[in-house]
Amino acid sequence: MKNSSFVIFFFSLLTISFLGWARDNLDLGIPSHNGQLVDRIGYALLYSEVYEQPLWVSYKLTKDEIQNKVSKRTNNYRVDPYIETGSAILSDYKGSGYDRGHLAPAADMAWSEKAMSESFLLANISPQVPSLNRGIWRVLEEKIRKWVLKEKELYIITGPIIQPNHKTIGLNKVAVPQWYYKIIIDNYQPEVKAVAFIIPNRNTNNKPLSSFVVSIDQIEKKTNLDFLSQMSERLQHVIESKVNLSEWDLPILQSDKVEMDKIEQRSILSISEKGLAGIDSKTKFSKDKIQELFPNFDIVEDVSSTEGEEFPIFRIKRDSQDILVINPTNDHQYIFSIQIKSKNVVNELGPNLGFSYYQIYSDQMNKNCFPGIEELSGKVICSAPRSKRLMYIFSGTWSGPDGVLPPIETLQSWKLVEIVWKP
Repeated sequence: MKNSSFVIFFFSLLTISFLGWARDNLDLGIPSHNGQLVDRIGYALLYSEVYEQPLWVSYKLTKDEIQNKVSKRTNNYRVDPYIETGSAILSDYKGSGYDRGHLAPAADMAWSEKAMSESFLLANISPQVPSLNRGIWRVLEEKIRKWVLKEKELYIITGPIIQPNHKTIGLNKVAVPQWYYKIIIDNYQPEVKAVAFIIPNRNTNNKPLSSFVVSIDQIEKKTNLDFLSQMSERLQHVIESKVNLSEWDLPILQSDKVEMDKIEQRSILSISEKGLAGIDSKTKFSKDKIQELFPNFDIVEDVSSTEGEEFPIFRIKRDSQDILVINPTNDHQYIFSIQIKSKNVVNELGPNLGFSYYQIYSDQMNKNCFPGIEELSGKVICSAPRSKRLMYIFSGTWSGPDGVLPPIETLQSWKLVEIVWKP
């Protein structure tokens, strides 16, 4: 009996310890109950079946958790089996033009393999415009981790702001939020403080973080949520009504611009004989791989055709403009070629889009030029000088027949309109 009593007592302690660990996500209160509440190791959320995403996500992040990383990013996006009404599904996002945006960031969950894995459940995901997800939203997430290292621990509450007439994506009609909010709370006495943001779900044109700071009261009015309900009414009133940037080292707007500039620098591409972005003949033709290679661009799945046969392609875009088009091998397993469509891609061999034939080859007919056919009909394709992998495509005006090279007098004024690279 004594042994049995000890076992019961021991497991009771374990249960209490575990529940206490899980409940720290909700130490400051539950903002609302109109959905399914899920409390996990890394974060808690309230899932809305109407919008197919959380109304809010809440968690505590500590300095130890940031410094003690045990898990790498998994990219294991999947249906959340714990959502009773069924979560969004992968096909809801496929081809939508929106990123699968984390609300509890994967980088905040690297302290646990389970927490990292659960961050990719689709109940923690919301459709974000790529330029937001990979731009200022990412800057804010990185800023919060820096604050945690300074303050030892912070509570983070984040979610969508969805107004009438919102767009939807997929068969499950996942709502596309017009804005996102994020609230950061330092609950350590004596300097209890908070800062909050509302950021639109669109390109913010490199505006500094400081320009999106609001009071928590403003977020409550837009969302009808009640934050920090476990605080005393007096403290809650002070915290929720105040906006004080100096408490969070936010008055220097230039610092945010530097972070945005860093992301912009990571967006600069260049092409050479060796290739682009580390792609080679064994690079997989998959959206996850393309997203990994071009994290700061919009990835759009599309279809092209040649000789009457359709095949999938990926368009790499920035501000709705094609930057690259990536084509697959016949079996659609690997990357076959990359088409450079924008002057923003630097050609390390010299000529960039817009150069004339004359600027590259002078007034001599290149023996490695030939007329284009099918979708390239009316254009001329030439091997790039000093290259075995780059091809230059020229376009211009000529009244001659298709399938015939124009005379050099005509060709030398034609412009370089596309560069093609093959691994």
